[in-house]
Amino acid sequence: MIAALRRRDTAAVIEHTVWQFTDGARRLTEALAETEVFG
Repeated sequence: MIAALRRRDTAAVIEHTVWQFTDGARRLTEALAETEVFG
């Protein structure tokens, strides 16, 4: 991501940021489901 920022590659920065947040949300949801926090 730093390289993309240095290149001012907006599309790559957005793609990476979206992936990071989506992956983090998915992993959190899976972890909560495994520990039955909501169940």
